[in-house]
Amino acid sequence: MIKLINKITKKIQNHMMTRQDFAKIPPIPINRDVMPRLIKVAKLLRKPLLTHLEVAIVSFWENGKKLSYRINGNTRIEIWENHQGTHIDPDLVPSQLIVTEYTVPDRKAAEQLYHSIDSSDSAESGAEKITGIFSKLGLQFNTSKLAKGLITKVLEFASYNRLSNRGNKQISTSSRENVIKDFRDELVMLDSVAIGRKNPRFNLNAMWCLALMALKRYSNNEAQANKVMRGLERIKNNKQNTHDKTWDGITHILQEWTSGPDNGELKGVQGSSCGTTFPKQLDFLLFHFKNYMDDVQEKPGAWSRKTQRKNSKHKGNYYFKTWYR
Repeated sequence: MIKLINKITKKIQNHMMTRQDFAKIPPIPINRDVMPRLIKVAKLLRKPLLTHLEVAIVSFWENGKKLSYRINGNTRIEIWENHQGTHIDPDLVPSQLIVTEYTVPDRKAAEQLYHSIDSSDSAESGAEKITGIFSKLGLQFNTSKLAKGLITKVLEFASYNRLSNRGNKQISTSSRENVIKDFRDELVMLDSVAIGRKNPRFNLNAMWCLALMALKRYSNNEAQANKVMRGLERIKNNKQNTHDKTWDGITHILQEWTSGPDNGELKGVQGSSCGTTFPKQLDFLLFHFKNYMDDVQEKPGAWSRKTQRKNSKHKGNYYFKTWYR
């Protein structure tokens, strides 16, 4: 952290500032959503420490104008200024703050500094970093999982072999924003499906990953995109058709997901998120969703039969690795 600050900071100043003046400075656009942390932080503020008064801002020039943003103390100022149901004692609200002001060359350096300071001070999670990028891009979601940014694993696998993630499974600080931009439209479409927080078909990350990957693959064709949305609605509402000897892909998916983790073709695999079992779940889902899109009917066990076949192209998570080719 110190090396980074020394590298990108042109000047560092410490000075006092009134709480009201600090509140007038906007948070950096990439700042995480502070609302989920208000109650937790308010409890800490009830036991006053000098460090609670220490905040930070970053300044730089852009298009001939000096810009300043809050990069540390955003949750605290929200509590002190608005209380937001935290029941903070007014006597514990400071009138003066100790401000560290960093002057950096540009916006990119400001964001680097924010990530360094904020993550070291409060262990900003991957989800919080994602909601920070949502805020920067003006993305707002009604679906709980999306709104809370709980999609790190989903984005990692959905972006595999895409330029936005440079072909990596894991998302890095440098690629996170590019990946979200890459899936921006698909995230908005997925949000419109209105998946409830307790929907049992979407209780695992693999299903969310399927949704994003299907939308990304087929969204350039309106008719196909609409069919993807109908398929996701069927999964959401558990709409199966098991009357025939062969089933469509959505029915296969729903049968597997309602059989539980100890049964079905994904026995012992469903629900795991490790690097070998998660792709198997995803491969099963992609295989059957493609069959649904292609109007292919299969007998139960179709995926297992293909993956067990010697020299089968479906061995080794075939669909997961080649979905976008």
